Amino acid sequence: MKINTSLLPHQIQARLLELAAVFLFLYSLILTLSPAARERSWVVDYRWSHWPGFVIWAGLIALAHFQLRRRLPDSDPYLLPLAALLSGWGMLTVWRLDASLGLRQSLWLVVSGGMLILGLRLPANLRFLRRYKYLWLTGGLLLTALTLVFGANPLGGGPRLWLGCCGFYFQPSEPLKLLLIVYLAAYFAGRLPLLPSA
Repeated sequence: MKINTSLLPHQIQARLLELAAVFLFLYSLILTLSPAARERSWVVDYRWSHWPGFVIWAGLIALAHFQLRRRLPDSDPYLLPLAALLSGWGMLTVWRLDASLGLRQSLWLVVSGGMLILGLRLPANLRFLRRYKYLWLTGGLLLTALTLVFGANPLGGGPRLWLGCCGFYFQPSEPLKLLLIVYLAAYFAGRLPLLPSA
């Protein structure tokens, strides 16, 4: 596919999001019709359980695109479509395997989309991230170390890599990834004048 480079970044982003939506719509349609292909008959119980996930994904991505276009009109046009495609594809696959896990995955997608929209409202200068870079890294490592003492597995046996309370579980390694990115970005931003130019 050839993309017209004379388009504005938000127009490129909109086109790529449309392609992602078409792909995921077709994937959802294939998932719906898959029992008919398996049974080689049109008289079967079709799968409809994953369509709420597609609708949630489409609404959230449209809202994120609108907010991104409004707040950062010159942002990278490829990041949101790529993240949207991968998250939607993964979420629909989880819905196909288990509807309750798909609902949980959809909830996490809504939470992450809300965090994205909230992050767009933060000031452009995030000095507090740079100022407390060691605190962010230490907090992430300590959170991960808590699994050694308080670790749990929501499925029962197996590795205890989750922290849980009141039926809510999360893996501390996930926020650690984000905190490590914050630390490295702040660290290298402080060293930027010292780095040789290429």
